[in-house]
Amino acid sequence: MGILLANEARIKTEEKITQHKTEELQKIMTAISKQINAGKFGYSYEGYISPETKQELIRCGYDVYVGSQYNHGYVKISW
Repeated sequence: MGILLANEARIKTEEKITQHKTEELQKIMTAISKQINAGKFGYSYEGYISPETKQELIRCGYDVYVGSQYNHGYVKISW
């Protein structure tokens, strides 16, 4: 197998993100589904979110807030 060209790698990455098939997006979408089933309009967690995932969620209409308190990151996602 040869080296994957950069433009091919970019296309594959973009497809993974827009199809919500990255590990991070799958984890977040599972958590969002649980919140929806509980009648909630948001999901938050301690930690960080990648810029690519944040951008994709915003593109899909979610509000994403990233913050830090006492040197601990947190993410709030609402719909």
